[in-house]
Amino acid sequence: MTIDEASALLEEYLDTRRNLGDAPREERDALIRRHGELHVTLLRALADLD
Repeated sequence: MTIDEASALLEEYLDTRRNLGDAPREERDALIRRHGELHVTLLRALADLD
């Protein structure tokens, strides 16, 4: 994963977190799910760093 890719994922991760409070109930579940997916992806990317 490149720095640019990781940066884009981190930005999306932060955006999902910010948007959770304002999201309607039906969208909140999807945001929570996406936030979790991004969290795991970012952790895996960090684990792969040398």
